[in-house]
Amino acid sequence: MYCINCGSRIADSSAFCPHCGAKTQAPATPAQAAPEVYTSFQGDAAAAVKPKKNLKIAIIILAVIAFIGLAVWLTFIIIDAFKKPGTEIVNAFDKTMKEDFKAELELKYDLKGISALSGNDDEDSASAMSSLGSLIGTKIEAELYVMGEGDDFQAKLDAGFVQMRVDSEGITNHLSTEGLGAIIGGSDRSAEDKTVPFDDEESKEFFDIVASRDIVKAMSENKEVDKALKKNFSENYSEVKDVFADLLNDTDAEYVIEYSKKDGAYNYTIDVMKLLEALTKDKTLDMKKESVKGIRSLIKETKQDIIIELSVSISGGKLDTVKMTPKVDDNELGTLTVTFKDYGKVSDEDLEFGESNISGGINDSVLAPSMKNYISKSKLKTTNANAKMAFVSIASAATDLEADGEYVPSGTFCFRIEDYDPDDKIQASLYENFNYMDNMGEVYYVIEDGQPKFVQWREDSSSIVGQYPGPATNTDDTIEWGTFTTF
Repeated sequence: MYCINCGSRIADSSAFCPHCGAKTQAPATPAQAAPEVYTSFQGDAAAAVKPKKNLKIAIIILAVIAFIGLAVWLTFIIIDAFKKPGTEIVNAFDKTMKEDFKAELELKYDLKGISALSGNDDEDSASAMSSLGSLIGTKIEAELYVMGEGDDFQAKLDAGFVQMRVDSEGITNHLSTEGLGAIIGGSDRSAEDKTVPFDDEESKEFFDIVASRDIVKAMSENKEVDKALKKNFSENYSEVKDVFADLLNDTDAEYVIEYSKKDGAYNYTIDVMKLLEALTKDKTLDMKKESVKGIRSLIKETKQDIIIELSVSISGGKLDTVKMTPKVDDNELGTLTVTFKDYGKVSDEDLEFGESNISGGINDSVLAPSMKNYISKSKLKTTNANAKMAFVSIASAATDLEADGEYVPSGTFCFRIEDYDPDDKIQASLYENFNYMDNMGEVYYVIEDGQPKFVQWREDSSSIVGQYPGPATNTDDTIEWGTFTTF
């Protein structure tokens, strides 16, 4: 038996425990005593083992939870590290284009970079660049609205001084009466809206391509475009978006000078020449070398490094901001920034023509006097050139009449060219030479002794008058309509 005090094993006949001296119970038969004493001891031992077992299970559960958490964290790290930027950009582009959207565009030119690219020191070019610099040093802001698909497609570009809308009826231009719009011909707003309709199969197909909201697919399904593309591309040219994605996915490619991802934006610095070389080697696109040979030759002739800095940020799987800056030997040509403000429905009111609400668009206040003078000089050159063309046309027709033994009328003539007399060979000759112009203008000329003495040309009664011979060379010199003016 066992001592009830210390638990030591003692002889069944002992009255006292030889280990602790405690008095033992009266002897009992093994069948009666053993189960009770044994059960008590085993119960205590089981109680001690049970807490240890529960603790071990808890530790295992906690370890499993920690492992799962670590695995999930590492998974996200790995996914983010191996996410393909080109694929993300192309998918975001597709998703954005399928929805109605409004985007803000900012275009800023840099005169220094443009001059560096042109490499032209010609006096006229330098003068033009100098005058143009007063304008292109400022930024041009615009808004683009797009909605609908198919025949319901509409898009409007509002650039402040000019607005343009594309819909199933055609392309409509709306010229402002302010700033640059006024200088290049803006007058009464209601009279300036002019729609070029999609009234033939070719122009209708153009609209279908734009309205499809999937340009690549539409191009591959268009017979004429399909035929043209196959001259330079393989049968897989319709996969051009995949090729573009692959080019941007390869951030270690030779044409990628630098790549980074920061604040949710994918940023590239790309060598244009090396990118063209990569395009000619791409087997999926299979672009033939001759299709880019001209571009590569042009770049080589400039003997300058041309790179493009591209930054694309994505939000909610759609485009947020796209920024592109081409550079020539570290001189910026300019920067185009497109910001997608929201992806909600574009209203019909957004697509209507009206007063521009663009802050910072080109207006008269930023159009420097040098730029105005440049535009005026350009108009003067154009009117003088048209007067010379009319003179040559009249002289040629008069010579033909004389050679055929026909009468060459003498006198003074004045009419709008579009209202010409088809039976008058001189007038018909004028129409033939001017009918490519939207505004063929008005002509005044004097014929003496079978040849023109002088010719004047103008768009309308309020326009600058051009003259030949003896054209005005200065915008301060004014030619009086109907009177030969000498300077």
